Amino acid sequence: MSDDPVLSRAPLRLRWKQRLTLGILFAVSLATTSVRAAGETASARVDTSSPLFADGLRALDARQYSRARQSFERLYRNSAIPDALFQLGRVAQAEGRDVLAADLFRRYRELVGGQLDPANRSVIDNHLGALKQPATEVRIVAPDGDFLSVDSQLIGRSPLIGTVLIAPGRHRFAIDSNESRFESDVLNIPEGRPAQVNLSYGNRGAAVAVLSLPPAAMLAFTSTASLDAVTTDSIRRSIGSAMAKEQTILVSADKARTLWANESVDCVDRPDCLDRVAERAEARSVAIVRLQKTEQRSNPVQSLLGAQVVIRDVATKQTATEALFACDGCSGTQIVDRFSQTVGQLIATANNRPRTMLTVKTEPSGAAIFVDGQRIGESPMEQMSFAGVHTVKATKEGFVSASQTLELQLNQANSIDIKLSTQTTQTTQTMQTTQTVASSRPAWRLTLGGILIGGGLLTAALGVSALSVNGACDETLPTVNGVPCPMIYFTNGVGGGLLGGGLALASTGAVLMALPGRKLDQRETSYLFQTEIPTLAVDF
Repeated sequence: MSDDPVLSRAPLRLRWKQRLTLGILFAVSLATTSVRAAGETASARVDTSSPLFADGLRALDARQYSRARQSFERLYRNSAIPDALFQLGRVAQAEGRDVLAADLFRRYRELVGGQLDPANRSVIDNHLGALKQPATEVRIVAPDGDFLSVDSQLIGRSPLIGTVLIAPGRHRFAIDSNESRFESDVLNIPEGRPAQVNLSYGNRGAAVAVLSLPPAAMLAFTSTASLDAVTTDSIRRSIGSAMAKEQTILVSADKARTLWANESVDCVDRPDCLDRVAERAEARSVAIVRLQKTEQRSNPVQSLLGAQVVIRDVATKQTATEALFACDGCSGTQIVDRFSQTVGQLIATANNRPRTMLTVKTEPSGAAIFVDGQRIGESPMEQMSFAGVHTVKATKEGFVSASQTLELQLNQANSIDIKLSTQTTQTTQTMQTTQTVASSRPAWRLTLGGILIGGGLLTAALGVSALSVNGACDETLPTVNGVPCPMIYFTNGVGGGLLGGGLALASTGAVLMALPGRKLDQRETSYLFQTEIPTLAVDF
């Protein structure tokens, strides 16, 4: 080590400079983060310190609506705070433009989510509940980041959340990009049917606007107990964006909520109720999400794991397609994104399935008609159905059900006539009798009796043979001391025993075989006579 004090302090000063520099950088970074966080929080609150906001409120209180609208529009273009949209909704409400006010109120509510002020919520709910003018759900697709206007009225910034409420009739659409405005020609928005407007840049300040009438779809959850309102709204928005990519409009939450409010709790599980609500919503299909009942999860979106998604086609009253959702190892954001993509793909599959017309007549009429087990109506009926092989079944009380498998062809008439026959009629006629009927002898008795008879006869034969030689001389032996027949047979006892035993066995066997079965006193005997034979006739 050097003894020079200057050289020995140099490394120390260098280390302190490095530490000071790192400390300054950390402080600057922390301050920047705090400022950014404060700015994000402020964007969700009313910026009362803004001169434009204060000027807009003064003009609104003074009923200077044009001046108030200009102030709030400038405020939104400068900072895009959601509260500017709420105040623009108040201006439109004061001017009597109820549909525009309802649209601005809805967009404000969707942007602030759970931070919605109770007073503002009351204003929005009261206005939406009192809205009587007809309005069309329109999805507007435009370049991201551009401000959108309808009839020179600012409605938001692209991409918009959900659909836009627009009064039916003629309207002009405009996009503002980098201080340049591109306005479209007049478009006629239909009444009662969802529409989509695609906007893009044209030449000389003109916007290219394409109006289309894509199909609409509803979203229904069988159980939302595990999902809070904020999570449900987030899932709806994500699914709405996925459906938009498949040229399908998701019915707004407000409209769906109004339609479901008049139905029973089990409406989602009843096809007739589900179809009725969908028809009132002008929806082509319904995406039914059946959540699995699981234990409480740390992240509510995990309730989507294992969910069954069923796409019901309203026109055919049949299930178009279905799938089980899985996303192993996914984070909460990934679950929502992939689930939305799954729903969008299923909607696309359902929309692309070929359809044809099916006519069903029955004799008699009024029969319930099922296609692949799903009830589609009553005969006579003409109903749209998916092309391909299907099983058509007709049922009616008091008649025999009839079914037929057939292939429904595209671009041709598909009709089926089904003749139902009455159910089989059975008449029971009773005959009274007093005769006694003997049942047949059991097999074991016949077998045992035969064995006893055979064994008894053989034993008796041996006994007879023994008795026949009783008292006879055995001539084969030589004489002893001149005495003939030194050995005489005495078989009387043995022969008699064998004969008696054999006869007893044979008698026992004969008795077993000869005895009749158990006697039955059959006083009533029922006979079934089929008086009518069912027939089935199916004509094509």
